Amino acid sequence: MATEKCGDDKVLDPVGLAALVVLFGMVMGMAGSVDVDTLKAQFHRKRGILCGLTCQFVLMPIVGFSVITVLKPEQHVGLTLMTVVSSPGGSYSNWWCSMFNADLSLSVAMTAVSTLMSAGMLPINLMIYVNLLYGEGVEVPWGQMISSVVVVFMAILVGVAISTNAPSYKDTMTRIGNLGGLTLIAMTALGGGADSSDEGGTPPWKKDADFYITVCCPFFVALAMSLIVTTLPCLRLTPPERLAIAVEVCYQNIGIASTIALSSYCGEAAKKSDAVAVPLVYGATEAIILALFCLFFWKMGWTYAPKNCSLFQAVKGNFQPKLERQNPVGGQQVGK
Repeated sequence: MATEKCGDDKVLDPVGLAALVVLFGMVMGMAGSVDVDTLKAQFHRKRGILCGLTCQFVLMPIVGFSVITVLKPEQHVGLTLMTVVSSPGGSYSNWWCSMFNADLSLSVAMTAVSTLMSAGMLPINLMIYVNLLYGEGVEVPWGQMISSVVVVFMAILVGVAISTNAPSYKDTMTRIGNLGGLTLIAMTALGGGADSSDEGGTPPWKKDADFYITVCCPFFVALAMSLIVTTLPCLRLTPPERLAIAVEVCYQNIGIASTIALSSYCGEAAKKSDAVAVPLVYGATEAIILALFCLFFWKMGWTYAPKNCSLFQAVKGNFQPKLERQNPVGGQQVGK
């Protein structure tokens, strides 16, 4: 699957293959951790979920496409960034919403639905926008992209089957998903840190300013636009719901883009180091900025935590509405 022509011999790239295996584990774990009954119980919140999914799979790719069109990064950077903005929301968005008491149940429902929908929406968005950006005559690592999409699709099927038929393994699936995500980050960091003057690669912290601006711009634009969209009066969303949607839309799952970057550009160290740096830089940006973002909107009164309580109380306490703290199946508390 993860093959690339290196020199005269077509070889199986072990790093790319390992990345696909880890990607399968990560997505399977995420899909397998979804409590189907709990998810169904959230479907009455149609406006919030529909608004979030529209921002996730329509607004975010359009923002990424527009940024790439205007700033015109190198093709391999643009392709990887387009993969990042077309991916589903990252599972750690739930952690941010739990910690700062945004609407946790809406965040969990959006993560679950976006993960399942990504099996179809990710390849559709990639095909549309990659063709619009680069046309058909430009070399695109479609083999690696298709391999990653197929792996994601199969992992979601397996994960949903486990969640449906063996719900007792939910916690195990969560651990597998988290371990897979952390492993992919580590593999990407190692791949991006390879710096050799002979090969021409540079680590993520030695890129040009234009690179950082291009990679970070979609995050900030989508964050601002998602806040604007969620304020539409017709949606009638509460501030904690609006905050949860904004976090969910911008906190992307960078694992898919990392896998494609790790399995592409064999023998082209400069391109590979740029490609693997894209999800790393985006991931660092979303983690740092969303922490400050949630802190600010807690003080603005947009969370369930009282804005006049201490930071320790706001982060440590569970202020989720009582009705939403209960798991509809087992009655267990959700969050902290």
